[in-house]
Order: sequence, then structure tokens, then C-alpha cells
Amino acid sequence: MKIISFSFDDIRDDWHLSDVQFEDINLLVGLSGVGKTRILRSIWGLKKIANGSTLNGVKWNMKFLDSEGKHFQWSGEFSVTDKIDEDKIDEEEDDDPKDNKPAVLSEELICDDKALIERENEQIKYDGKKIPKLLTEKSAIYLLKEDPISRIANEINKIFLYDHTRPIERKALFTKIDKTKLKKEYKTINDIFNSKLDIPTRLYWTANYDKALFSKIEKQFCGIFPFIEGIRIDTLDDSHLLKVLLDYREEQFIQIKEKNIKQWIPQFQISSGMFNTLMHLCELYLCAENSVVLIDELEDSLGINCLGPISDEIVGDTKNTQFIITSHHPTIINSIEYKSWKIVTRNANNVSVNKNDFDITESAHDPYLQLINSIQYNDGIAK
Repeated sequence: MKIISFSFDDIRDDWHLSDVQFEDINLLVGLSGVGKTRILRSIWGLKKIANGSTLNGVKWNMKFLDSEGKHFQWSGEFSVTDKIDEDKIDEEEDDDPKDNKPAVLSEELICDDKALIERENEQIKYDGKKIPKLLTEKSAIYLLKEDPISRIANEINKIFLYDHTRPIERKALFTKIDKTKLKKEYKTINDIFNSKLDIPTRLYWTANYDKALFSKIEKQFCGIFPFIEGIRIDTLDDSHLLKVLLDYREEQFIQIKEKNIKQWIPQFQISSGMFNTLMHLCELYLCAENSVVLIDELEDSLGINCLGPISDEIVGDTKNTQFIITSHHPTIINSIEYKSWKIVTRNANNVSVNKNDFDITESAHDPYLQLINSIQYNDGIAK
């Protein structure tokens, strides 16, 4: 899918995001505190809604293209309740009783100017015909399982949020994987691309069942770190077994091999910058065609030598991926064409995102310096 435009309101917090126009590559820039991260998490919230979550007091409108180029508009609103432990965009749905849940006040899905879903409170029309009452706290996109609604839900599931400000637990990434079930359910790499599996699990499958693609990831990683000559996923050598729990002795770990060093380095000893670089590469290589990739603080825990190559991978993407990225780092900002910058500003709780409207001049000052010295950037939070 490709998001064309998006607006969002969190009525409880009185937080409002005006309609944003998106392109293939979008770099959200602006002062700290303007709302860049919240924009990404609001988009991510729509994927949660499409998968059955109930988000208290939110209102949204998203226009997007599916993989076949059809135009859709999906809008809706949940009621506000006084429930204290309400679902958050970042949390899984809780088990509170139905009476404690916000209800869908309205929902509409339009395909090429034709209304597929029209919903007002408990009254629902599907393809112009009234249908029986649905669960009031769930989106119709989640509840209606037949085509074309299920296909649209699959498109929305191509939204991925990667936030490396929240470190991955690296001691045993693969302990919860049912290896037998994984091999049985996912026969091809396209099954992996279109799955809901996390990145480490996708990497595990690829290392075991698609050696060619794993070698491509390995080659790119070794290109960024020329002192590395290989990556493997395997059980630990004897020298490292004392450093893990007994339960993990038979588990496989990500390991890297440095040139002129005999022992392989296990994932819990790989530097955070190198490990996050590997995860970024996996995100790019193992996502589905026509995905929407949200990356918050791309530079987090990456060394300066990694930023340029990762930015180049994004700019050179060949999988029709849409990127919506936040960053404050000059290397990343300079690596992405300034026409893809979108400047985020905030007036109280009203957030706006505008395409960069000033030309970067050829001068001794790099684009990043021109950006941070611009009026648009420095007036990001109205006083």
C-alpha cells in the first residue's frame, strides 16, 4: 500500500494532526517535542484498529493506494470513555468487559468513489446493503472477513513500525520460535514477506531456508563493516556456553565473524550499533512489496559509519516501499533529498506537517545547516 494522506485526532488529549500529504520517501524533521514520533504511532494505531484493537477517543482519515493501484479512503471514530486503563496505541488490547470499551461511532471505507462500508453507531451498510449488527467496539475492516475487505486488511498490515529507541532483548531472540511450525506454515520467502512475524523470526527463517537472500544481507552488512567476514545463526561455541542460561544451550544465536579472529561473536556481545544496523538491513530486505515502513529516530544506536549506507539503502529501495522516517542527524538529513523533507510544527496541541518550501542553495553550508537555520524549522513550536 501507499499512504496518500492522513489526519488524526486524539480527543482525550485534545491532540490534532492536520491532513498530511505523503510521498514515497518522507523525512519528518522539526524541533524536539513537535510531535514527529506521535505521528508515526498514530499511523501505527490504524494497523492495530484493522487487527481488532479498540483505541479510546481517536478519530482518523487515511487515503491510500492498494498494491493494485486502487484508491481507498478509510475514516472512523471511537467514542471517549472514562476507562482508566484504556488501550494505548503502544499496548495490546486488554481484557476489560465489553461495557467498558469505547464504541465505534462512525466508520467509512470508500473505494474509487464507491462506498463499501458506511457505519453510524449500530447502523451498518456493506456495499450499499444493510447488514446485521456487528460488535460495537471493533472496526468493520477487522470483522468483515470476506473479499475485498480482507484484502484491504492485508494491505493495512503492510504498515511496519521500527523503533530502535526501544532496544531488542538480545540474549535469546529465537527461544520462543516454534521451529517445526515455522517451517510448516511458511513455505516460501513471499510467505515470510507477507507475514506478521517479527524481524528476528524472519531472519531466522531466511538463514535456514533462503540462503541466497541471507547471503545478500550478509554481503551488505560486511560492506558496511569491512572487518567482518561472515554472519551465521547457529548454536554457540563451547567458549560462550558458560555465558548463557542452561535452557539456552541448544538455542541458535546470531553470530558474526571478524577477520583474523578465530571465534565467532554471539549476538549478546555484538555492539548495539552493529546489531541495529543488521536489524535495519533485515527490515529493508525482509518486508513485503509495497510496504509502509515507519522508522523513528533512524540514527539511534548507529555509528557514524553506518548512517550513510543505511540511508543509501532506503533511497535505493527497489521494493516500492514507502518510508516515513524521523531523524535529527545531519548525515541522514543530508543523505535524503531535501524535497522529501517534511517540516513538523505545533501550535499548542495542533500539529501540522508541511512539505519543505524553501530551496536549498549551493553554498558552503550543507543542507542540514540551512534547514536548522531556517525560519520554518525554528518557528516549529508556536510561543
